[in-house]
This record gives sequence, C-alpha cells and structure tokens, in this order.
Amino acid sequence: MTQHRDIEDWLLAYMDGNLSDAQRRALEEKLADAPELLRQLEEWTQMAQAISSLPVARPSGQSEARFHAFLDSEKQQAAPSANKFPTRILPLFGGKNIEWSVAAAAVLLLIGVGFGWLWQRYQQQQTEMMALRQEVKQTQRILLLAMLEKPSASERIQAVNVLKTEQADHRVTDALLQTLNFDETINVRVKAAQALAHFGHEDPNIKIALLNSLKNQKSPEVQIALIDVLVALEETRAVPSLQKMSQDKRLIDIVRQKAATGANMLLYEL
Repeated sequence: MTQHRDIEDWLLAYMDGNLSDAQRRALEEKLADAPELLRQLEEWTQMAQAISSLPVARPSGQSEARFHAFLDSEKQQAAPSANKFPTRILPLFGGKNIEWSVAAAAVLLLIGVGFGWLWQRYQQQQTEMMALRQEVKQTQRILLLAMLEKPSASERIQAVNVLKTEQADHRVTDALLQTLNFDETINVRVKAAQALAHFGHEDPNIKIALLNSLKNQKSPEVQIALIDVLVALEETRAVPSLQKMSQDKRLIDIVRQKAATGANMLLYEL
C-alpha cells in the first residue's frame, strides 16, 4: 500500500515538473513497463487540463471603487496636514534648521501615512485572494462531484482518481461511498474503494461503511478490492465477515482464498 502511494506521489510530482532529471528518467522507464500506471498518468493529466480550463474568478468592481474612495480620503487628509503643519510651527522658532526639521517631520508623516495605506491595501488584497482561491477550489470540487454522474465510465474514473487526492471532506467521501455502492460499472466501484482507502485512517466511519459495503457487494473484483482496503486499514472488525466469506461456497475460489488470507493477516494485528 505504501509503495503504491509512493508511485502516485511520483506521478503527481512528475505532472508538476518537480522531479530531477534522474528521477524523471527512472519514472519514465517504469511507466514503459507499467501500462496501468501510464494510463493513470494520462487520466490525471486530462483531469488537470479540464480543471485548469475553469474560468478564474475576478475581484468585483466594488474593491476598486473602495480603493479609489480610500485614496481620495487620504489625499484630502494628508494635503492640509502637509501645508498647515509648517506654518503653525515655524512662527514659534527661527532659523533654517527648524524649517528643515519641520519639513523632514512632514515628509516622515506622509511616508508613515503612505506605508500604512499600502499595508492596509496589501492585507485587503491577501484576504480577497484567499477568498478567490476558496471559491475556485469549491468550483473545482463541484465539477469533480458532478463528473461522478457522467454517463461515461472513463470520466467517472477520472473524477474518482482526482477526488482521492483531495482533503478529507464529507461531501467527497459520501460521493465516493455512493459510487462504491451503486455505480453500474465494476471498474468504477473498484476505483472508488481504492480511493476511500486514502481517507480511512482519518475518518473511522469510513471503515465501517467499507465493511458494510463488503457484505452487499456481489462482484468478485469489488469484493477483492474491499478486502485489500480493509486489510491495509488494519480494520480488525472485518475478521468475522472475512472468515464467513472464506467458508461461503457460493463465492468463487479466489475470493474465498483472499478472504481467508485477509482474516489471518488481521488476526495477526490483534
């Protein structure tokens, strides 16, 4: 499981261009002999291109209007201060030194006002950018969840492959569980089971949902995938179900053998 996750991390780093030349060549050599990994890389690349084509939200005109209003206000307040400050102070003292000191103080005051405005503007821009990033992220996630409803199985698989890289979110895990239990295509259900393995350590409820799903699955491919996931998650509560499956004559041999092996591995964890 760890090795599989490492390969996926390499694929993501490859897509982002974060591998060294030696690492890139090593990965490309491995991909040449691993059509499944190459297909996964192609699916991720297509999904990344689809996501990057989403329109990026722009700040509204209200931000620019507030900026100009604030700037005008600062100009009105700063200009009188710059003009009147020396005339009030100079009569009290004499000499050019005092005049230059007052002028320098006025300049420093204006610089301080300008810096304060720039800092406030920077903070405002940072807040707006964070809000925009969140909005784009939410839009992308909605797009991926919508893709789980597409008639094309390949598109649904692409969505599942990207969703498993998302942070734990009940909307994501609920959608993946729905796909695991009800998608009409076996390969999509297998991919959903594997994707949920990425969230099982963070959310114990996912382990229970996977165990319940195993009891209702009829496809040998999905049953084997779920057994592998439950063993990888060290879900010892699955032992009784796996032992029962290993004795169920209605199941094909490979499933019964997989269940027996999984039960023994989990018993070793107890």
